[in-house]
Amino acid sequence: MRWLGSVLIVAIFARHNLAWSLPGYNPQAWFYVLGGLLEIILCSTLLLTLPPQPLIKAAMWIGILEAAQVSVCRLATTGPIPRDANLCDALTGWPIGFLLTVVEFGVVCWAIKRSWRSASRS
Repeated sequence: MRWLGSVLIVAIFARHNLAWSLPGYNPQAWFYVLGGLLEIILCSTLLLTLPPQPLIKAAMWIGILEAAQVSVCRLATTGPIPRDANLCDALTGWPIGFLLTVVEFGVVCWAIKRSWRSASRS
């Protein structure tokens, strides 16, 4: 885990610089997308390296889901960006933000249930 801080610093600088040089979208869109991809990589790395505790797993999976939603929906949005709406909701017409919140709530409830079970056994 000693290397994590150094890798994060390099990744953040890469995100800032790459956002200005990638084609197809404006720099703000790339900055947003690269931030989501960086969060997916960070949460996946922590998920694989931290102790397998239910609440840590839940937090990392929620981070992965949220970051994937942000990145994918921003890449799929070609028209004007809605001001006061979830990008995925505006893109699909479905309540994606609400559905993802329900899934995340289920993940948190699962983690709490697992934590209570392991705490009551000790």
